[in-house]
Amino acid sequence: KTEKETEEHRKKKSSLERRIQEQRELLENEKKTSIEVTNSKSKEMAEILKNIDTLEDEKTMHQKKQLSVEKTIKEYKLKVENLEGQQNCIQRKMTDNDKRMSKYKVKRSNLETYIDKEVQRTKESTLEIQSKINLLESDLATLDCEENEDTKEINSMQSFFDDMIAKKETELECPVCLDTASSPIFCCPDFHLICSQCLPKLPKPAKCPLCRKKFGNNIRRHRYAESILVELQELRQKKKIMGN
Repeated sequence: KTEKETEEHRKKKSSLERRIQEQRELLENEKKTSIEVTNSKSKEMAEILKNIDTLEDEKTMHQKKQLSVEKTIKEYKLKVENLEGQQNCIQRKMTDNDKRMSKYKVKRSNLETYIDKEVQRTKESTLEIQSKINLLESDLATLDCEENEDTKEINSMQSFFDDMIAKKETELECPVCLDTASSPIFCCPDFHLICSQCLPKLPKPAKCPLCRKKFGNNIRRHRYAESILVELQELRQKKKIMGN
């Protein structure tokens, strides 16, 4: 080789060796830097890892709680379904009871109407029969009076008429004014009489002074009492005739 080539070769070699040395120094610096970074971040990494472990533990705990809550929810859902079933059963029974109760109420209403009609019919029939009995008794008294002209018998008949008249007057006594009622005569639902003079004077709503039941809007005429009034007038007339 020439001297020139040798010199160039030496320069290249020296340049390469210098560059290698620089790269080695750079590598060494990188290693130092890496070690320094690792050392400086190790505490932070440890803290991060600790936090991760803590969060993992909390996650596990929350998952257990979640499973427990889900189990409890399922149990309560079963209880709710059971209670809803019981509620539906009770509701069906209540509906059935309401239907049966409605039927019984209709039967009760029909029976009450029937009983009221029968009671009313019986009262009217009783009053009619009693009126006939009274008329027959009056006719009998008149007949006895005609058959016995003796003064003693006449006095006895007059006494009989007095008793009958007193009885009729008692039956026709108004419970308010205590006088003998004159026609028209009115009555409450229980057939307690009141005279036409006292009825308008009662406080509204008008109530029977004996049983305290309301007279209502359609006040009844006491036909039986009015028939007794006719009997009373006939008895007074017969007594007057007998006296003459």
